[in-house]
Amino acid sequence: MLYRSSSLKIGLLDNGAHSLKRGFEMWFQWKDSGDAWLLKESVIWVHHGIELLLKQLLVQTNEFLVFQDVNKAVERLGILRKKPGMEDAGVLDLFENDDKVMSVGFRNLIERTAITLPIDELSDGAFLRRKIDQLTRYRNKIVHFSVELNVVEISSLLSDTLNPLLSLLAENVKDQKFVLKAIPEIRRLVQPIDSYLDSMRREMVGSAIEATKEAISPEGNGKAGAVIQAVGTGLNTTLVMYMETILKLDFLEGNPIILLVDRRIYIDQLLSHILFHKESGLSVAVAETVEHFSQILLENLHDVILWTVQSFEPDILKRAKSYLIVLYKLCAVPNKLFSIPSNCTYILFSNTFKKLPHEMHGGVIANYDLRQAISDDVLKPFSVVVRKLWPIVNRDFNQFGLKDRISGRGKNLSDIGFAYLRACAEFIVENFESRRENLGGKAVVIVRDVVSAKCLEKCIFDIRPNWKSDEISERIASAISSANPQDKIRFLDIFKEKDDPASLMIGTGEIFTGYDNSFIYTVYITCDISNKLQNVLAGMVSRCNLVDNNGLIVDLFGVQWMTVG
Repeated sequence: MLYRSSSLKIGLLDNGAHSLKRGFEMWFQWKDSGDAWLLKESVIWVHHGIELLLKQLLVQTNEFLVFQDVNKAVERLGILRKKPGMEDAGVLDLFENDDKVMSVGFRNLIERTAITLPIDELSDGAFLRRKIDQLTRYRNKIVHFSVELNVVEISSLLSDTLNPLLSLLAENVKDQKFVLKAIPEIRRLVQPIDSYLDSMRREMVGSAIEATKEAISPEGNGKAGAVIQAVGTGLNTTLVMYMETILKLDFLEGNPIILLVDRRIYIDQLLSHILFHKESGLSVAVAETVEHFSQILLENLHDVILWTVQSFEPDILKRAKSYLIVLYKLCAVPNKLFSIPSNCTYILFSNTFKKLPHEMHGGVIANYDLRQAISDDVLKPFSVVVRKLWPIVNRDFNQFGLKDRISGRGKNLSDIGFAYLRACAEFIVENFESRRENLGGKAVVIVRDVVSAKCLEKCIFDIRPNWKSDEISERIASAISSANPQDKIRFLDIFKEKDDPASLMIGTGEIFTGYDNSFIYTVYITCDISNKLQNVLAGMVSRCNLVDNNGLIVDLFGVQWMTVG
């Protein structure tokens, strides 16, 4: 039997979200079927959604702004509240109980929203405003007259409107459920993940370019801002798109972009990424010394100069020229960067926006964080399980004479430190075997230092001798460090192979910062870690491409967790 509700109560925000989603759903169906009638429905639904959601922006600012005559609405609300049972009537109750007030018309609505909030994207002549005005003209013709639809023009109009409209709503609607659920639903409905990510990156690049224009101009302050993207969502691709675009626009007067990193591994990653995207056409030089950097500047044959921030010397830059300095994933900003000539402009590209001074590069201009990426299905959900072994071992060591029952500790490792790592090894072996059998995939263990890594490896091999092998390619587990660069490189490469026996890797956080492997689905933490590394590890387990597997971070130490993303 089919049961039907006798009433349907829909709030303004839900109503607008439904109309907008329905409109773009019709547009997407038109792309598949070619049925032009679907475009008619799409225009009506999308325009209706825009109208309701602009009213939402006014209501969350001042409810009276949704009325054509604000003063009359105030007067009528006073009268309504004098009626029996209506003492607590709200502003929006006027629509149901008073026929003498009218909602603001669409033309006044968009003007009022642009001015009172204010929202530049809706100001007269702005790109989104022009598109909405065109959509309004089509909507009016469809509703009130017979009309000949230009199918290609309408489809392009809806396509051009989608991303800037959703970005505007994401930034200005205060309801987080709408921002985190409704907007991603619309994006996923209309765009496959790859297309969505591409449009998202282009949108971020557009914001970065506009911010750079303002920062470079004679009136600019040199702070273009920060572009923040969660690990695993293609920050490198966004950076390459940005550099390619801004070099074509010739803002830099023919000068190269100076790209500063604080880890050598980032140089290798960026070079590999730029080489992969050959169509970018970027010419890159890596500066090795101060003299080499000066020579590259003098020759002016490259678009981008890559250099480590540790070796960089600001005094080399000539005040007669303007340079764009891109800071890439810096953990901290050395004081010497603050002495760079004022004619230079900074912009930051990073996976996290923690502990970097705003006075260096300005505020965030584009942000796609981990939470949003998971909501959009770009990354997978993950969980953090805290199993604090350190306090338990510390208690047992002091109270129950554990010191008398342990042996074989590593050099420079305390007895209690060895006992803790032994407890970690027992837990990791049991937990990892269970997850590996049921889910597959690989895991990493974060340790404090090389001594801890080798000690933990020994403890694991004591428990599971068959995981050890003299041949690297046959090991299931291995501790890696920069002390043995050849073994490190070989095991890191082997670890990226889905079907290779190598499944458990032990190392410091420095090893895994910048490491890319989509088969890692579990991380075990045995020491305190920075917020930056928290973000790296969260992005790592969120990228696992094993079907239906959600990532897991197991905290065995008791880290002071901060909000990732």
